[in-house]
This record gives sequence, C-alpha cells and structure tokens, in this order.
Amino acid sequence: MKDPDRKVRHTAAMAIGAINPNAYDAIPVLLDAVSAELQQEYSLGFARSSLKRMEENSQKSIIPILEEFLNHQDPDMKRAAAMSIKYIKGE
Repeated sequence: MKDPDRKVRHTAAMAIGAINPNAYDAIPVLLDAVSAELQQEYSLGFARSSLKRMEENSQKSIIPILEEFLNHQDPDMKRAAAMSIKYIKGE
C-alpha cells in the first residue's frame, strides 16, 4: 500500500477487500491509505471502496472498528476514518 505507483496501490487495496472481506487486520492499512490519499490529493476511491466491500461482505460490521480510529492521535487518521464511515453508510 506504500508503493509509489498508484496502480499498485489501487490493485492492493481492491485485492484486500475482494480476497478476504474478513481481513479486519487490514483496516488500519486501508485507513492509512485513505489518509495518504487525503494528504496527497489522490482520488479517494481505492481504499474506501475496499473498506466498503469489506463492510458489505464480512461476517460482522467493520464500522465499530473504524469508529475506534475516530480517537486516533493522528488527525489525518481521524479524518480518514470519519470519511470512510460516511462513505460506507452512503452519507
């Protein structure tokens, strides 16, 4: 997810959600990708789409996990979590 090539990051993010929607350990990595996209003004679709796919296909909701990041010490991670939750909920 930290590869300088945007296509590689896109493929990795989409693969995480598609291969294993129960990959809860990947949530911090995907939020970090959303945060990086915010900072570097990339399209926000890749990592958030993967998180949404996880929410739709996992055995349990990932929103409570994302909500834990609303208290993160890094303001960019907080923002990424808030934006991801809104995106998943369709707000």
